[in-house]
Amino acid sequence: METDVELIRKWKEGDEDAFSAMYERYRQTAMRTAWLLCHNLADSEDIVQETFVQCYFHIQELKDESRFRPWMLKCLVRTGWKLMKKQKKEMPEEQMELHLERERYLESTFSGKTSGEPLEEAIAREFSGELTKAVRRLSEKHRLVIVLYYYDELSVHEIAKITGCLEGTVKSRLHFARRQLKKMLSDAGEEETGRIIYERG
Repeated sequence: METDVELIRKWKEGDEDAFSAMYERYRQTAMRTAWLLCHNLADSEDIVQETFVQCYFHIQELKDESRFRPWMLKCLVRTGWKLMKKQKKEMPEEQMELHLERERYLESTFSGKTSGEPLEEAIAREFSGELTKAVRRLSEKHRLVIVLYYYDELSVHEIAKITGCLEGTVKSRLHFARRQLKKMLSDAGEEETGRIIYERG
């Protein structure tokens, strides 16, 4: 199997197959992150598609080919923020409430019903459970650092670059989010999971 570096160098030279290979390699990571940020499968697909369009046209800006994953996630986070801000501005209050009701309904039924598409099945399976529900209840800025740190396994330094925050700010948000998750999971009877999340530094 070719490495990221080998594929990206071919991609930079115009090899469409290399781009397709990188897309398939990172599509599920991108979908998982987008879903955890926006809570909506259709929006997640839009975010992932737009992210890879941006990556396709700006790949020459990636100087260190070994750093594609955090570079792609930075693009995804910014794309997701833009979409969510646009939706909040454009959606009337009554439509927003209907949207939230629909999302609450989907949250309660999603884990048991999928269309049979493998990636959707993987998302449904991975995102069922109290931990994911608790993560989704965090504020956007706290949810983001938790997703990038625990789900995408990025370092504090990498998260700081993606979010444009100081490393101290990232650490502070992680600490606050861990405390919130521990409390929510304890309230839901998941004390052990909450303890593990809180203690991991």
